[in-house]
Amino acid sequence: MNTNTNNSAMGKQSTPNRNRRTKYIINPAFQWKYISIVGGGVFVAACLMSTVLYGMVYYQARERLLHLSQSEPLQNTYGILIFAGAFALLMAVGFAAWTMILTHRIGGPIHVMMNYFADLSNSKIPRVRPLRAKDELKSFHDSFRRAADSLRCDREAEIKMVDEVLQLANQAGSSTDGSKQSMTELVTKLTDLHLHLANSIGAETNTTASASTSDAPVTA
Repeated sequence: MNTNTNNSAMGKQSTPNRNRRTKYIINPAFQWKYISIVGGGVFVAACLMSTVLYGMVYYQARERLLHLSQSEPLQNTYGILIFAGAFALLMAVGFAAWTMILTHRIGGPIHVMMNYFADLSNSKIPRVRPLRAKDELKSFHDSFRRAADSLRCDREAEIKMVDEVLQLANQAGSSTDGSKQSMTELVTKLTDLHLHLANSIGAETNTTASASTSDAPVTA
């Protein structure tokens, strides 16, 4: 009994969790670019800070050793701390401005894509405009543009097919006498479908079919 329990527990432990994501670099071109930018920026800032502080401490130690300065050691220490704080504040402001530029290049395309998805949620295929030259996420944007263009081509084909059906329905309604009422209703429904499909892609509707529908006589 205990052997079976231990075997089942070992089997559960040896089974890998397929839902766990262990691949952290999914988009190498995008991720390594910003990893290098952020890491390089922090490295340069740390080198500048260390160099400046080392220079100030070395200058203060040299003055104390050679008795070239008559100022109090505590005042010199306060000066170093004040300068270090000012330098750190300046670097923080610089990093904040730099981060704002980087996030703008990422946040801008995300905002645009959210507007496109909002159009799709309203059953409208958006017209995808190109991104700016320095924007990121261009591969994702291009994939979405190809998908939107494919959907637009499908809708245009559907509109063309509905136009053909409307023309045939109008011809059948004008040539027969017993089923004009049903044919008129069919044409009305097809016209509504045509308008819905045309509005979903922002295309201009052809009013010829609608006009011919209104001209067709209706019999009780």
